[in-house]
Amino acid sequence: SRSIIIMGAIFSRLCMLTLPCMVQFAPIAPTSRGCARAILLRSKPTKDALVGKAAVVTGVTKGGSGFHVAQALALECGMAVFLCGRNPERVRDAARALVEEAEREGKPKPVLYQILMDLDDLTHVSQAADDIAAILRRDYGGKLQILVNNAGALRAGTEVQMTKQGVEPNTGANYLAPFLLTRMLLPFLRKASGTTGVPPRIVNVSSLGHAAGTGYTPQALLACPQKGGTPDTKGPIVEDKKRDDGKLVWSLGGSVVLYAVSKNMQVSHCRAIAKRETSPRVHAVSCHPGSIASNFEQVLGVIGRIYYHWFGLLQYTPDQGGATPVHC
Repeated sequence: SRSIIIMGAIFSRLCMLTLPCMVQFAPIAPTSRGCARAILLRSKPTKDALVGKAAVVTGVTKGGSGFHVAQALALECGMAVFLCGRNPERVRDAARALVEEAEREGKPKPVLYQILMDLDDLTHVSQAADDIAAILRRDYGGKLQILVNNAGALRAGTEVQMTKQGVEPNTGANYLAPFLLTRMLLPFLRKASGTTGVPPRIVNVSSLGHAAGTGYTPQALLACPQKGGTPDTKGPIVEDKKRDDGKLVWSLGGSVVLYAVSKNMQVSHCRAIAKRETSPRVHAVSCHPGSIASNFEQVLGVIGRIYYHWFGLLQYTPDQGGATPVHC
């Protein structure tokens, strides 16, 4: 079938592109906090520059990689961290876990702000950015030191639920929502430039899968947002079928392509910021966190189960997956 052919082509291409990266030394890979400790040991001025400064981390749920990034920034670097997530209970649980861990270790109580943010609704993202901005102006002189766009998702399957604005969900959650959040918080990052020895920075947690998403165009995204910017808006990859209830239907292969396209957009956006934001200087970095044991196994179906079981011993834990963004 078309889905099998598409998935086979994607898998073959990714194997060629990622072969050098498939061998992950997970048993000895550093954790997020371990990475932070190593950096701070090498550079005391870095820690002095970060203590008491503000950081924003999206996609924070207890036990996830975003949680471990926030954990490293709050408990090792002494930063005030905005914990952003769509589920209020999960964000609250993450904040409680960080406070309890600090108490167990005899560390000062971390400064944490809980921010609700639904990436499937740009209006919600805009409101979250306004909430963050108000606190930054009130408590931190309008300065933001670090923004980690960690939240994202692989929306795969045959039934497609568009974002509130009618955009393909991979593109909406992985690209448009972080784009809007970054744009609204960029003035606060600029204001922090030059105030410490560490330039403010934006870290986009992308994926090596972006290499399979070449060929998108902004024009295609604007012309047909429900197809996510794929080169051919009617094309063979994303099937243009509708059920009786009007919902779009496409193949698993099409969903994976759109995920790759959204990550390619994210990387391109980061490169544009890095080129443009030179005065005042704001660093912008994209990173691949490694292959992490996650719910992607269930989302990808048979191929996901084969991959995650075949390379099971090499998969990073979420804690290890957070080490790369922390290093950035």
